[in-house]
Amino acid sequence: MKKKKRDPEAVMERAEKLFDRGNYPLAKQELEKINRILKDDDIAEKIRICEKEITQLKVKDLIKKGRKNAKKKNLSEAIRCFEEAYELSGEDWLPERISELKADFLGRNSFEAAKEAEESGNYEKAADFYEQAYANQEDEDLLLKRACSLVKAEKFNDAVSVFKNLTLSSQEAIYDYGFALAKIKKYYDSLKVWDAVKSDTDEFLEQKRTVQSLLASDICERFSHLQTDDAQIGTTIPNFKALYEEGEYLIRNMKLEARRSELETGLSDSQVSSFEFQVSYCKYAWIDQLWKDEEYEKIGEMLLPYPPRTDSDLLAFYAKILFRLAEISEKYLSDFKMFWLTALYRHEIFVKLSPNKEDREKIRQSLIQKAEELIKKYADVGDISSGSALISWNVEKQAIKDIYALAGDKNDLAEMVCTPRFAREFGISEQIIHLIRENRAFFSDTEHYLLTGGYYSSAGKSLFHIDHEEYEKALASLPESGHAQAEHLGDAEFVAYCIERVHFAYGLYSLEKGENRFGQYFENAVSLFEKSKKYEKEFIDKALGSHHLDAMRRYEIALAEIHSKRPTKEIQDTLSLVMVRRAISMYNRHQMNSKGTEATILRALKLNPENELARITLKNMQIDIEMEEFVQAISKHKMNKACRIAAKSEHQEVKDEFFEFMERNLNHLEKEEDMDAHEKVMLLNDFFKWCARVDDSHSILYDIDAIIHELET
Repeated sequence: MKKKKRDPEAVMERAEKLFDRGNYPLAKQELEKINRILKDDDIAEKIRICEKEITQLKVKDLIKKGRKNAKKKNLSEAIRCFEEAYELSGEDWLPERISELKADFLGRNSFEAAKEAEESGNYEKAADFYEQAYANQEDEDLLLKRACSLVKAEKFNDAVSVFKNLTLSSQEAIYDYGFALAKIKKYYDSLKVWDAVKSDTDEFLEQKRTVQSLLASDICERFSHLQTDDAQIGTTIPNFKALYEEGEYLIRNMKLEARRSELETGLSDSQVSSFEFQVSYCKYAWIDQLWKDEEYEKIGEMLLPYPPRTDSDLLAFYAKILFRLAEISEKYLSDFKMFWLTALYRHEIFVKLSPNKEDREKIRQSLIQKAEELIKKYADVGDISSGSALISWNVEKQAIKDIYALAGDKNDLAEMVCTPRFAREFGISEQIIHLIRENRAFFSDTEHYLLTGGYYSSAGKSLFHIDHEEYEKALASLPESGHAQAEHLGDAEFVAYCIERVHFAYGLYSLEKGENRFGQYFENAVSLFEKSKKYEKEFIDKALGSHHLDAMRRYEIALAEIHSKRPTKEIQDTLSLVMVRRAISMYNRHQMNSKGTEATILRALKLNPENELARITLKNMQIDIEMEEFVQAISKHKMNKACRIAAKSEHQEVKDEFFEFMERNLNHLEKEEDMDAHEKVMLLNDFFKWCARVDDSHSILYDIDAIIHELET
């Protein structure tokens, strides 16, 4: 059946409807049909509008498809869609997006190519592909893979250049970096990197030992060049810093590795000793450079650990440096004191102060005074630690003077002339203790002998803590093994003295603080008092200086404990006096009754019959007691008892009170009008009898007798 022909008007009507509905593809077809007949400009314009709208719809569809493909990682199709959309629309943002997708696409291709190259063993090519992939994606992991591939390709310099800018997290990467560094002869850097490798396999440990050996050889070679090129040192500053840091690191780590694996370091004892000397030389050469540059604080960081031994040159070197550092900061005062005093009393240094012997001593005293002024400068500011430094300075100054006097100018004893702390630091305390014991007669008394030995003993720190009033630290610093360790060092008697001193000081400290755990710390007090009376006097002075009731109680307990073991007259008299003082204080506060107070005073008088306070107090107390009993008897109308108390009393005050009472009663009786004469006479006879029992010659008897006579007549 033939299609029915439509007239132009019908076609135009249909085209208009399609156009208005936005169906531009069909509208375009209809408009083109009618325009072939009519050739109308308006229709041609509508056709152009349809074409434009159709293009925009196509662009939207292409962009939609491109985004969907990009999301699905179908990058080639996404790129095609976006490129076609750009050709149709020319939108500004599309080129940038297309470039991003192409970069991603190329990166993926490069990554896959790199993996394939790795699998085939072409590591250098793999590294290149990883670099291309990174250029497109900028993922640091790609650089890490590139660096590892470069190591496998034996391109070690290139590998190090990449590794040094990366953050390494994997053990494999850390190992590869260290390996690459070793291959380009950066042995120190290699070992530092390998410190982060957590592996103890034999193969890895052997590799580390190999690199350590190479580093040792490298350091020795560089050191030998410094020695042979001394003439050129004036123009080129040697890098002693690097040699020292690398050498110190190597020594520490070789010994550590040897202990861990129970293997030798690979060097003989003489080689180790020689190597350590070279490193030590570099250390002090570097310090010398820093000194010239006035970088004193940097020098301070390098001082520790101190060398195991110090000859006179090294001792003077440390003393000079520490003086400069102490001028900068008080934190160096402790070490400064140790080296300064020891250096000034070292014979080899002393003789260099001046050719003239008298001038030498003046210079030494001047330098000691200079140091003392420096310490006082900090102490005057009020800093506690600096104040402590001044205390220990005086102690160590006296101690080294004693040892210097003992040793004299004997060369074999020169190293023993040092401060107590220096002796501990450098392990010569035992020899000094022996010197002190061999020369006991040198010391002025037992206390002087024990005190000097105590500072140099294994318990010496405790005495310094006492000097600084650091009682808790003093107790804690006593040797844990006590006399067992002391016997080994030969300083048992000095350690015992230190223990006695610390316990005594801590006991006083506990007493003053109000603690009740002081008893155990006075168990050795008797032995200490026998060594020196000054400690007994110190204890007595503190006991007599106590005024608070609770403090007096604690001192009374401590005195009683010591008295039970050492009943000296001084301790006995002090205990007697403290007992009376405390009893009086308690009585005045109504914490002890009169009888209890009297009993305490009687015990105190038994300890010291010459205790004047006790005697006076006892008399007053007895008067008070009798007065109290007298008043109680009177208040209960027990005249016979009151009369008996007054008659027996040895105190005139009690008798006077009795007669004053009787006089008041006599006056009252005379004025009494309700009693007849007979009753009054009977009562007056009782008065006479009571008064006569107390004092048969008292004048009141005549008054009573006269009144009776008057009433009877």
